[in-house]
Amino acid sequence: MTEAAPSKPELDKSSLAETETSTEKDTEKKTDNSVDEDNDEKDNAVVEELVTTHKASVIYGTLCCLLLFLLIGGITYAVLYMPKSNDLPSTSPGAGALEEISTDDDTNEIVFQPSIKIDVPAVSDEETTVIDEESSGGSSGFSLVNSRASLSNFNWGANTFLTKDQRLYQDNRIAKRPGNKAYYLQQQSDGNLVLFDQDNRIYWSSGIVHRPSNKRYWSVLQGDGNLVTYSKIGDNRPRVEWASNTPSGNDNYFLVLSQNRDGLMIARRNGGQIIWSSRSGGGAAPSGGGGGGVDVPAASTSGGRITYVPGKLSRRENGLRLSEGLRSRIVARTGERVLLDGRNNARSGERFHDEPDGAGVFEDPETGGWVYVSNSEVKEPRGQGGVGGIFFDKHARTTDYRMLQRGTTANCSGGKTPWNTWVSCEETENGRVMQIDPFGRRGMQYMTMDRGYFEAFASDIRDRNNPRFFVTEDKERGPLRRFTPHFKNWNDPWQLLHSAGTIHYLVLEPRGGGRGTFRWTTDKNYAKTNAQMYYPFSEGIDVYRNQLFFTIKERKQLFILDLDKHTFERQSTRSGVFDGMPDQVQRIVDDGLLYFCEEGGVENGVHARDTNGWFFTVLESDTFNDESTGLAFSPNGKRMYVSFQSSGTIYDIWREDGLPFHGQTLNVRYH
Repeated sequence: MTEAAPSKPELDKSSLAETETSTEKDTEKKTDNSVDEDNDEKDNAVVEELVTTHKASVIYGTLCCLLLFLLIGGITYAVLYMPKSNDLPSTSPGAGALEEISTDDDTNEIVFQPSIKIDVPAVSDEETTVIDEESSGGSSGFSLVNSRASLSNFNWGANTFLTKDQRLYQDNRIAKRPGNKAYYLQQQSDGNLVLFDQDNRIYWSSGIVHRPSNKRYWSVLQGDGNLVTYSKIGDNRPRVEWASNTPSGNDNYFLVLSQNRDGLMIARRNGGQIIWSSRSGGGAAPSGGGGGGVDVPAASTSGGRITYVPGKLSRRENGLRLSEGLRSRIVARTGERVLLDGRNNARSGERFHDEPDGAGVFEDPETGGWVYVSNSEVKEPRGQGGVGGIFFDKHARTTDYRMLQRGTTANCSGGKTPWNTWVSCEETENGRVMQIDPFGRRGMQYMTMDRGYFEAFASDIRDRNNPRFFVTEDKERGPLRRFTPHFKNWNDPWQLLHSAGTIHYLVLEPRGGGRGTFRWTTDKNYAKTNAQMYYPFSEGIDVYRNQLFFTIKERKQLFILDLDKHTFERQSTRSGVFDGMPDQVQRIVDDGLLYFCEEGGVENGVHARDTNGWFFTVLESDTFNDESTGLAFSPNGKRMYVSFQSSGTIYDIWREDGLPFHGQTLNVRYH
């Protein structure tokens, strides 16, 4: 028998499987550990990179913030505290600063900004020449100064108000004390830039006559050498209100107190050359509005310089509050005989009339004096009104008073003719209009006109072949009249008002926005309805060139008619000036001012409107709460007359510097 071959041992498949499985697990474990280690290394690298990046970002951001902070701080410091020139020399000792001023309720002062240092240069003594003011053009036009004028031995630190590009904002002021007295430059809320001292003596004013409003004002010494006052309303563009009109170029400039401490100057840094002086002009407002700056010294030292600052009510005298630079006296009172100047207390033979109203002034060609003609608006008893006259010599001294017309009723207002006679209007039922010779050479004569409650008179004689005469009626349905005479003999102009003619009545046709057109009609009833709708109770009237002005007291409105274009515009007088109602109107040639008296109200007086439509007060009274009226100027323009009706007081107003109120007065200016 054959022996079987030994069998090969068989592998335990289960063990093999377990071994393989174990091996795979070990391999996987090793692989997993390797991957984990790699991932840990990568994670650590990423973290380190992120940390490094974060640190760099933090450092970079911190540096950027620091640089931005320094940049903003530097700009702020430069704007607020540093002169804008890059080459200013070092500051001189004792440089001035904006001072903080305490509130003063009596003068409406405001607490101002904290002190701000102003850096000013020391100027070398190169050239010693005084300001050549007479060769600089006097008090008008550009404020040119001799090009060789300069400052020597000048204390810049104690006298500099502004340097280049520095601003003085509304209700702020800069204080300087060059010696024992403090001087202030203030930007007022009415737009006026004013130089005055600690005693409230005003030396100079830019002459802006705006009333306080929603405008914001500031003044700046520009890089071109101009001192400019700007205004701004809301987000609108700034508007130039006043400028020194300095003909210069870009340089470093300084606004300084003048050497005599009586005005302002603009000087260059190099050599202290003076390029502008308030003593030689003072600049101007744009487009003819307002006017240039004016010197305002005390009366005793005026030396012919301007002291009148209309709108700045700084003096109380004889029951009035007067604008800076005005004085007053009472020349007549109702029921009293008029004191005759220079006659040992002699008085007039007649007593001054009751209820003075509209008035005008007429020159006496024989004596050089004048007569102030005044209506008497006595309504009851009828026939007790009339017209009186106060006579003055050429030195404004009273010489006589007497009645020029008696027996009429409620002589309200009137007007002056181009041939120097007075027209008086009766404001009563069936009232009439009459012409009076102020010197008694002719007797009173009634004008060709229908009847009515008449108020005021004006004329337009630009076309001598077609003269026009206007009369207002103070009635709700009172239309404005225009009389055109058929008789045109200029050898006897008196007869123009008494010959046959045509009467037309005003009809307004509004187009919206306070504007429209107008026409004339012979239909009186239609015109009455139109007047009731658009211009009831018309009062003061005046004609200047091609413009007719008249006021509506009940609605406190001023109408301006273009007589050539037959268009009109309506403006409100509700600007805070009038508490009562606008009454009389007077236009002054070459001045741009329209003067008003006020009927009723708490503080009546004389007010004015400039060419920009701004209103301001010339004088007012908180003593007489009645109608102010009788506004008139002497032939030489140096005297203003005004009355307060209920108290029957006539005032003589003059400028303490002795100068005329205006360069020329308009012959035809009343109501």
